[in-house]
Amino acid sequence: MMKNKVWPIAICLVGGLTVTSAACAQDVVKRSHTFNVSSDTELSVEAAVGTVKFVKGDINSQIVEVELVIEANDDSFFYGGGDINSVHLEADQHGNELELSIEPDDEEVEVTWRITLPKMHSVDADLGVGEMSGELYTTDASFEVGVGEIDLVLHGGNVDKVKAEAGIGDTRIRGSVRGDSNSERVLMTSESELTSTGDYRIKAEVGVGDITLDFKELN
Repeated sequence: MMKNKVWPIAICLVGGLTVTSAACAQDVVKRSHTFNVSSDTELSVEAAVGTVKFVKGDINSQIVEVELVIEANDDSFFYGGGDINSVHLEADQHGNELELSIEPDDEEVEVTWRITLPKMHSVDADLGVGEMSGELYTTDASFEVGVGEIDLVLHGGNVDKVKAEAGIGDTRIRGSVRGDSNSERVLMTSESELTSTGDYRIKAEVGVGDITLDFKELN
């Protein structure tokens, strides 16, 4: 992920990133970004508070579109939340890696991500508090939410192993994927696992909350 190194978004403009932004109201800011990618691109997303929604784009597209809606966090300890106008996307794109995060990334601001993507080489998404949802193509993937929910539809059943773990909550793996499945619940902890004969490994983790991974046939 992007713990130690991120490049300012101005640098990414050289690499084919287009950016638009608009202040819809005093308390809401919208920004949109476009990245050139390939089927070998490894996507990483890191966010603190908000919603991350994946949208399944054209499988052969070479574009990732990111739309952000930035709002003050109503649950913030400080009245009015953070400075939404200072919040922007940090992007580090080098080789086959595309790493995205929010700066400044604090709990005073709530960000809704809408990420439209083709089939990627891998997806790694990390959210502190909130909901991760939507649809994407099955690939090597890791999804993690501290407190909240993971509710994803994955298109394609070519999996080797799928694992879902909730510290406090429920886990479900369902749909068209076939294999040996197992679910275990101990007190408030839940774990579901499925193994098959395919290629991809998928892992989802929630500290507190529920996980649903729903597999559909790739049309």
